Amino acid sequence: EAGQIVRGYILRSRNMFSVTKEGFVGGTVPSAVGKAVGIGTGGKIDAAGTGLGTCVAIETAGRYTYYTIRIGKTEATASASEGD
Repeated sequence: EAGQIVRGYILRSRNMFSVTKEGFVGGTVPSAVGKAVGIGTGGKIDAAGTGLGTCVAIETAGRYTYYTIRIGKTEATASASEGD
């Protein structure tokens, strides 16, 4: 909302974060650990997509279920001629 303080993060390879089902497009969550996920519409995660990372854990804490996502490769590979 305009005028409110926000926090942003830079996604880096191998970082992990957890979200509840509300973080997924349509509330559709990964069916199992090891499932690839992608970037969906509206800033949410697409459980049927690819390119963002992998669901590495599904954990329940009280009434919430958290889906842990490990970010895939985000940095460009350095070229062999770099530094010559």
